[in-house]
Amino acid sequence: MSSSSSSSMSALKLKTVSEANPNDAAKKAETVDLGNGSDVVFIQRLIPSEQSWKWFHYLDNHIPWTRPTIRVFGKSFLQPRDTCYVASSGLTELSYSGYQPHAYSWDDYPPLKDILDAVRIAMLKNSCKTAIKELKHWMTPEKVQTSLTTFPASAEIVSEPLGVVLVISAWNYPFLLSLDPVIGVIAAGNAVVLKPSEIAPATSALLAKLVGEYMDNSSIRVVEGAVDETSALLQQKWDKIFYTGNGRVGRIVIAAAAKHLTPVVLELGGKSPVVVDSNSNINLHVTTRRIIAGKWGCNNGQACISPDYIITTKDYAPKLVDALKTELESFYGKNPLESKDLSRIVNSNHFARLTKLLDDDKVSGKIVHGGEKDETKL
Repeated sequence: MSSSSSSSMSALKLKTVSEANPNDAAKKAETVDLGNGSDVVFIQRLIPSEQSWKWFHYLDNHIPWTRPTIRVFGKSFLQPRDTCYVASSGLTELSYSGYQPHAYSWDDYPPLKDILDAVRIAMLKNSCKTAIKELKHWMTPEKVQTSLTTFPASAEIVSEPLGVVLVISAWNYPFLLSLDPVIGVIAAGNAVVLKPSEIAPATSALLAKLVGEYMDNSSIRVVEGAVDETSALLQQKWDKIFYTGNGRVGRIVIAAAAKHLTPVVLELGGKSPVVVDSNSNINLHVTTRRIIAGKWGCNNGQACISPDYIITTKDYAPKLVDALKTELESFYGKNPLESKDLSRIVNSNHFARLTKLLDDDKVSGKIVHGGEKDETKL
């Protein structure tokens, strides 16, 4: 079934999987009625957590991906629930065989920011669980074949800690990008120094407080500060360095590491184009929502994989722009600056940088939608 509006769909069949035996074949199919003008899905919460992403993929291909959809789905991850709801209209009625219909408004659910925060924490918890589960396997020596000339000797590869690792994290996802690499560093038996980004000072202070309070400070430390502190850290000899950020600082990091032949992991930002092929049989309604979710839904474009520009044909561009205008209003209202679901620019320096781009003579006269700004609402 291809993605389409609710008016063209009368029912959607979903299969539930027994949580007690997730490997068991689906036992029954439930029919969910979709009323005119709304897309509503009710899923009985029998789906084990490891199946969740399969359902996300299924729904993404069958139901327009919208801001309310993310909000309602996110709600189900915040606390244990008997039911999970997905919808894409302002106020909907849900019909389900054997279930009393109810009405739901988006005001009943938490802001998108709270849900994304919960998702990031859940990702960290998953990394911890994975490390605990796989640690014995990672530590097990790997047997390797030997040549005839070394007979009857045997050989194996034994993994050992590198030593002391420096993690320099980014500001756009300051909690996740700080602690996720630290989990791997600790699991491998290394000592670690974490340098959070000074551009996210609240998170930096929180990490310093929590790590100092709950972790072993003889092997895990947090160093707060800005350029001077980072430069002082880079002058030291490390056994490995992780850096997440821009290419300019990445060059400085790798140049400092080269003096000691220190291996470096760089996660740098780049350009992320979106190609919209007008010749393919695409659903423009779904396409524009996915572009908006990727560009503005996650940190208001402040992400390394955020779409930077769109490539399409000249004839198709006006139609695409009109669809984006309509869906942006659907996501964030007529006054996006008042929306609780639109992230803010991280600080005044970045706000000034973006304002300068918008005020450029080559750009200011070509803005077709939006362009409003208010520094007092950062």
